Amino acid sequence: MKGFDPEYTSVPDYILKSTRRIWEQRGMARIHQYYSSDNIVRTAMGLTRGVDAVIAATNATLHQFPDRRLLGEDVIWTGDDDAGCYYSSHRIVSPMHHRGDGMFGPPSGRRVKARTIADTVLRAERICEEWLVRDHGAIVRQLGHDVGEFAAQSIAAEHERGQTPSVFTPESDVAGSYVAPTETSEHALMYADTLESIWRSDCRVVDANYNEAVALELPGGFAESGRAEATRFWMGLISAVPDARFSVDHLIGRDDPGHPRRVAARWSVRGTHDGAGAFGDPSGAPIYILGISHAEVIDQQIVREWILIDELAIHRQIRLFKG
Repeated sequence: MKGFDPEYTSVPDYILKSTRRIWEQRGMARIHQYYSSDNIVRTAMGLTRGVDAVIAATNATLHQFPDRRLLGEDVIWTGDDDAGCYYSSHRIVSPMHHRGDGMFGPPSGRRVKARTIADTVLRAERICEEWLVRDHGAIVRQLGHDVGEFAAQSIAAEHERGQTPSVFTPESDVAGSYVAPTETSEHALMYADTLESIWRSDCRVVDANYNEAVALELPGGFAESGRAEATRFWMGLISAVPDARFSVDHLIGRDDPGHPRRVAARWSVRGTHDGAGAFGDPSGAPIYILGISHAEVIDQQIVREWILIDELAIHRQIRLFKG
């Protein structure tokens, strides 16, 4: 890895070690070591810049969930050794207990488990750009709340504190320096084409490209199996946003020894909440969905898929539009 200490034997090794040292070992000061001073972090809840914002967000999360684990399930990556630029998509599952005040309210003591996928751009041993999707919907549900009602409560609480509620949209984005490479692997292109076909409401592609017993890890902490459940999930999103404009914004295909073929896709949707579906009664709100998916592919069929969107952020967009 050009520009990285020899202790890091690969991109996954760097990602897993840096995550463990910051989170598992509670080395928040080491964020200065692993993040560039002018880094850009994009989450569905908003955009931040700089190391201080990363440290503040980490401290706030650990105050609410002091025993939070970050168990790395996979790191799917691509890179250019000549340029010393790498891109990783890191899937994490976090078991934890709610034991501190914060965005989820007074401590409940409840145990929750939720996934995160973090897409990061790495240069000179630093994270300089990040797209982060947390399954806030899973956390909210496991704490006993309705996601839509909790979105309204969180906005009201922020107004009471004199804060301006935020969400991430393309209008609030800033330009980064990373340019996505062209992905050519057959299984990655198949997966991207599958997503694009689904968002064109052509769900015949599910029967063609999903294994009959596909294992699905869905937003909200739900686990399902089979083509019918895959179709049901996607149709819930599509029906909610009938004028959806879908885009695959980054695509990685890996074919590593000891693994099925894997794909990481970062994608986005812009449209209007004009239909009944995943987000309740139509509101007419303009919404933006930031999504990241991982998939395992055998014989050009999707055998397992992890899909993440931040339902809480989407409900916040709807509530802010309704006023």
